[in-house]
Amino acid sequence: MANISTYAENLLLTVMLKGGSTGLPTAWGVGLCSPAPTSVAANELASFTRGSATFSTKAGTASLMTNVAAIVISHSAAAAQTASGIAIFDATVAGNYLAFQTFNGVALASRSGASIASGALSITLT
Repeated sequence: MANISTYAENLLLTVMLKGGSTGLPTAWGVGLCSPAPTSVAANELASFTRGSATFSTKAGTASLMTNVAAIVISHSAAAAQTASGIAIFDATVAGNYLAFQTFNGVALASRSGASIASGALSITLT
């Protein structure tokens, strides 16, 4: 995952080039999207609850971070839906949209959530 939102791009530039400072998020949320997210917008699927994520630097690779525990995204609706991407936010509810990854549509059964295994979500800045 190397796609970041316009908000995250502006935040990085402000911190790096203007000497701005920002508080670090205390929680990260991962949501399922449809249609596929872009740098400008991430439309989360209705009736899904963001999963909580914790990230850690992978040993020996400073520019790569992965999730340290499974991320569980719950689904409460009776209707099946299709996800076309994931989005990372700086909060599990509301918050700012930071990064995204698109994929071919994945069908999700009714009242069935999704899980991203520990270490399966990698974020690299190059």
